[in-house]
Parts: sequence; C-alpha cells; structure tokens
Amino acid sequence: MMGEEQSKMVEEHEEEQAPSGQDEQAYELDLESGGDAEEAMRSALDAVEKKQRRRSIPVDDGEPAEAKKSESSGASDGGADAEGVAEGESAEAAALKTRLLRTLADFDNYRKRTDREKETLRRFAVSDVIKDVLGVIDNLERALAASGTIEELKQGLEMILRQQSEVMKRYGVESIDAVDCPFDPTLHEAVAREDSPDVSTATVIRELQKGYMIHDRLLRPSMVHVAMPAKAAESQAAESDDDESGGSE
Repeated sequence: MMGEEQSKMVEEHEEEQAPSGQDEQAYELDLESGGDAEEAMRSALDAVEKKQRRRSIPVDDGEPAEAKKSESSGASDGGADAEGVAEGESAEAAALKTRLLRTLADFDNYRKRTDREKETLRRFAVSDVIKDVLGVIDNLERALAASGTIEELKQGLEMILRQQSEVMKRYGVESIDAVDCPFDPTLHEAVAREDSPDVSTATVIRELQKGYMIHDRLLRPSMVHVAMPAKAAESQAAESDDDESGGSE
C-alpha cells in the first residue's frame, strides 16, 4: 500500500516538473513537419537529458521525517520496486540518447557526402555537352587544314554550322526568329532604330546577333535593328518638343 502511494507521489512530481502532454512524447522526432532533422534530433536529445535529471530529483511530499521513518519498514518492498522501475527507465533513456547521438553522426556524414556529390555534379555536368561540341571542333580543324577554293570552304563551314545546330537542338537550345517579326522586348534587344513608312508597328528589319532559347527559357536575346512607323515617330517627336517647351516655361 505504501509502495503504491510513493509511486503515485513520484508520478505527481514528474507531472509538475514536465509540461502536460510532453513527458513521453519528448522522445519522438517530428520529421514530418518539414523542419530541420538535425535540430529535431537535438531537441529530442535535450528532452532525454531533462527526463534523466527529473528522475534524480527526490520527492518531498510534505510529511514529517518521523512519519516517513516509521513507514519506511513497511514500504521497503514498494520502494525497491519503484527504484527498479526508475533504473529501467534511466537505462532506456541512456540507450535512446546513444541512438540519437549515432543518428546525428550519420546525418552529418550524409550531409557531407551529399555536398561532395553536388560539387562533383556541378564540375562535370557539362561533360556530355562538351563531348558533342568536340566533334564540331574537329571538323573546324579539318576545314582549316584542307585545301580548296573559297566556295568549297564555304560549303564545308555550312555543313559544320548545321552540325552545331543539331547538337544544340539535342540539348533543347533553339534560335529565336527575329527578322520581319514584330519587336518583342522580352526576346529582342534593340541596338538601332530607324523610321519607316512601310511598317505599321515596331518591326525587326535586321539581326545583328542571333538570340537563343533553352527549354522555353531565354538564354540570350537577339540584338536587332528596329524599324518604327513614321506616324509613331512623329508623335514621339511632338511629345518631346512639348516637354521641352513646357520645361523652358
């Protein structure tokens, strides 16, 4: 009977020392919430250490020392059982702490290995692309070493250019159509412009440098020469004159 009362006192003392609902749940790792796994494991490790400290705190139920001494002989069996339970839980907490430390070490090794793999991938990710480009370079060197007329050299360069275009398409790179297309500031970069009565909207009339897309994303804009409608040019000139006159007033 006295052993049951003492065990109950220990449990009440633990409930006072620990927040509600967190006594047994403190050992569980919450890895589903998307947080940092290492932080979760360290929190669980702290919870284990706190529980061990709570186990070592003596229970003071407010009874006089004489009453406790008189009851000690009748509660010896119950005290031994409570002590055995406490030792078992301490051993379980120590084993859990050891597993958590090993998990932390494994996680740290995994993170380092992943970082090394990422660095290796970054350095050698273009290996396949370079291999295909090397074929184009080989043909250019052969063309330079070959003898022949200007026309034959031109035909050889055109073949090499087609080969390069095929290599680029293989990796999702395609050229942007620019000449005779409406000017698109998201695809074209205007480096020159002129007024023209032959167009009704801003139109690309010359491509100075070809632009490219890669998998529907802009890789490089086209550098173009843009023709502007004559009326639009006149209205812009009139607006600029009005602004200048207003500023002088």
